[in-house]
Amino acid sequence: MAAEGSRGALQAPAERLPVLQDSEASRTVAAADRQPPNARDGGETPESLRVPAAEERVGSSLGGQSIDPVESLSQLLEVSGEYKIPLPKAKFQAICSALHNQICSPAKQLSIENHKELFNCVLLLARSSPDDMLAFLHKQQEIEHEAVRVVSLELLRAIVGADLPETRVKKLLIVKAVKSTLSDQNATTQGTFDRFGSLIGRIAPYSCDSLATSRQWVVDCISCLLCIQGQTINLGSAEEELRCLREALTAPDPEALFQASSKMARVVSEYFPSEQATDFIEATLGGLLSASPTCATAAGLWMKIILKECGGAMLDKVPDILAILYRHMPTIQEGSLRQFLVEAVSILAHHHREAVISSLLSKRLPMDSDTAELWRSLGGDPLLATQVLQALIEKIKTPARTEGNITSEAEIDRHLAAAEPLSATCAIFEVVSALQSSKAVRELLPELFPVLLQQVSQTLGQELPLPMRSSPSEIRKGLQLPEGNPCR
Repeated sequence: MAAEGSRGALQAPAERLPVLQDSEASRTVAAADRQPPNARDGGETPESLRVPAAEERVGSSLGGQSIDPVESLSQLLEVSGEYKIPLPKAKFQAICSALHNQICSPAKQLSIENHKELFNCVLLLARSSPDDMLAFLHKQQEIEHEAVRVVSLELLRAIVGADLPETRVKKLLIVKAVKSTLSDQNATTQGTFDRFGSLIGRIAPYSCDSLATSRQWVVDCISCLLCIQGQTINLGSAEEELRCLREALTAPDPEALFQASSKMARVVSEYFPSEQATDFIEATLGGLLSASPTCATAAGLWMKIILKECGGAMLDKVPDILAILYRHMPTIQEGSLRQFLVEAVSILAHHHREAVISSLLSKRLPMDSDTAELWRSLGGDPLLATQVLQALIEKIKTPARTEGNITSEAEIDRHLAAAEPLSATCAIFEVVSALQSSKAVRELLPELFPVLLQQVSQTLGQELPLPMRSSPSEIRKGLQLPEGNPCR
């Protein structure tokens, strides 16, 4: 009877699926319908009658150049969810296993697009059968293998972050499962300690979740992580502070939640390993767009606090942190969230001014809008802006010498684009434009004016760097740029 029910469910909407005709996904549906009933219900099928299932093609093809099998599976799952077509339990489990194995396989480096497709398939499965998906991931967390457990935590975080209507009521169960995994000392290895920063970055924003019970369980998860991270040292008053904050997170007022979450970030900062700063920043920014507004704000607050409290020990991480912030700027456009990015650069500059200036000067000219915004972030604080301008003046006065001969037109272009005096001149323009204190500008003008005149005289007659464009549309767009302006 179950087999007949499954067959009927698959056949009912067949005439309503014209969008998938002649596609890989439609052939997959047809293939599944041609299989004998015992095959769809998880029974054995003779090899001669066996049709390769979607999850098997995923398992065998994701490591190659084509991602069509993943796209086809995604289409199939979308149709299944839209028309309420239940997947046989055995097939559901097999697809989950294939996807999970592909994500955590160390032998296969997935592209960003392929990685997104895989996670999208997991979310579609979670929508169609949230109980089965959570049961599968909980079972994976019981496996004493670090990669399997970490991927399971990643997928649970993605499900929570997507805020699916089907899984919203399951959020507390998800957080409990995360806590159970982190509390399992027997399954913890040194590799798990190395993931302290990334796990904190993924879990901490949910301290401002809409459910009070979820917020409290997040405190428990962070307590477990601190115990793992600081198991060889005395946590002192940290445990007591977290217990107090656990109660504070029951408040319904968002401002009170932000204050409690910020206090928790300061507690964690005392034990935060600076060498994991990039993992933490990457994880935090990755959740900004997928989280709820309050969780996204909490993520930004945690990032600022960790950088402020621990930034002094992050000198060797400055270029990598700036690269991560810069890479996320095109996708984070909402004003309040974007402000967290530029404030993070300013905080880093307070700790390591020279390192930040050198990293930003290495950006190619003409200066794009994101780089210009990062420079302007250094003009918000008059004291910092004055120090940055003085450093930029020195860059123009004493340009770095380029060793070796320049032998090609491309190398000339790269040389000009990286030339510190010209980049520093453009940077001065951006910093001054954001500087609110006219007094600071007046004090620097006697030194700044002749240096800028000197730079103008040195660039007269030189071929200024042009932006790299690879398509006609970009070239047409570039025609709108002011002629002769190397900064923008």
